[in-house]
Amino acid sequence: MSDWARGVAGGILLLANFVAILALAASPYFGFLTAFIISGALTYLVILIHELGHAGAVWWLRGRVLILAVGPLAARFHPFSLGGTPELAQDDRELGGFVVSTFDGAETTRKDIIVAIAGPLANLASAALIGVAVLALTPGHVPAADPTLIAVEQSVPSNAPYQVALPTDADVQRALRAERAREIKGLWTPLVSALLLLSGAAGIANLIPFRGSDGDHIRRALRDMGEVRRYRRRRDAG
Repeated sequence: MSDWARGVAGGILLLANFVAILALAASPYFGFLTAFIISGALTYLVILIHELGHAGAVWWLRGRVLILAVGPLAARFHPFSLGGTPELAQDDRELGGFVVSTFDGAETTRKDIIVAIAGPLANLASAALIGVAVLALTPGHVPAADPTLIAVEQSVPSNAPYQVALPTDADVQRALRAERAREIKGLWTPLVSALLLLSGAAGIANLIPFRGSDGDHIRRALRDMGEVRRYRRRRDAG
């Protein structure tokens, strides 16, 4: 089950990266190599959002974040009392990042579930916000610049028997703004679309229960909570 689930999660992430690279490469502003590099940078940003979701949940629950790592970079917020960085399973290291935290008091299992959910939720929420921003900020139609507005006064003969209506300064500025809007739209639309795709895919893939994933942490925590409840019921009945 774990191997099958890991394969599904890996397939989702690979497909998302592949589609993101194609979307970026299809833009006239990026070549394939540039699209590949940008996709890698966006993936790193997605991992950062994911781990910040975990860390934010820990802080919200009044826990302590000891280490926050994203790829090769790690931030230590408190000295780790057991000495050195804790040994992590190879499966955990392959996820691209991790958060080491600790809680004082009871109900740590419930808090662990909240922290585990917070990472994928941060990815899915950021993807939703990006989607809303794309719909809200992207104009339905950006008019193309009128080529007739590029006419210059010198092109009109002084002895012309007819009157030629030259564009006003306002017409030229409007045409330039329209062309600039088209360029900005063509540049940022593939970027935010790729980020939306990668962040959404990361959130979904991490909820799949394979060893080392947030979905697996949630599944095991729910199983432990169920065992505790059954033990208490048996104890109370006895």
